[in-house]
Amino acid sequence: MAFAEANKRVMDFFLSLPDMEMFQISDAADALKIPRLIDLCLVFFLERADGKDTKALRKEFDLRDDYTEQEEADIRKAHEVAAQ
Repeated sequence: MAFAEANKRVMDFFLSLPDMEMFQISDAADALKIPRLIDLCLVFFLERADGKDTKALRKEFDLRDDYTEQEEADIRKAHEVAAQ
């Protein structure tokens, strides 16, 4: 992304921070309505998420799965036609 490349120093700094601090910075930028910082945070998270499947995203952002393996399999089976 051109935006991320143009802001490489900021992106590198964000990478050096623990995840929780990045989430807090993002929340603070939103609460304080700082558009430039919101954009930087969103691009940072977008780049971290880019190309990852659901399982990889859960691992990357330490997110729990709301479904059991069986429930997820049932949902996937029910929506197979939509995915084709």
